Amino acid sequence: MGTGALILSTLSLDVLAASAAPASPVSFWSLLQVLLGLGVVLGAVVLAAWGMRRLQPAGWTGRGPLRVLAMLPLGTRERVVLVKVGEEQVLLGVTATQINSLLVLSKPLDESQFGAQETLPQFPDWLKKALQAREKKDV
Repeated sequence: MGTGALILSTLSLDVLAASAAPASPVSFWSLLQVLLGLGVVLGAVVLAAWGMRRLQPAGWTGRGPLRVLAMLPLGTRERVVLVKVGEEQVLLGVTATQINSLLVLSKPLDESQFGAQETLPQFPDWLKKALQAREKKDV
């Protein structure tokens, strides 16, 4: 009987020690929560980078012998671009996959027209205009 009691007391001590042990600080759910949070943050960064790329000014002009004088969007990814190369002006057709020379102007256009080109609208002005257009559309 003494050995039976000793075995039972040893087993009960093992059970008590196992139940008294602190739980692991990293559970499956906390790890899943951290990974989902990381995924959301990385997704937001990728989305912001994509948005910045899509919203960058289309009328960027360079300095030096090669400059973009004017640009006219024809579609979502198609544009006609007037470029100054040295002393010549070249009209280019730009698509998502290629750039074609459409015309080399025999008589260059007056560049003072392009200097007075309207600047890109500031965001508050653009938002006001978009809201006004939407109100007109709803009426």
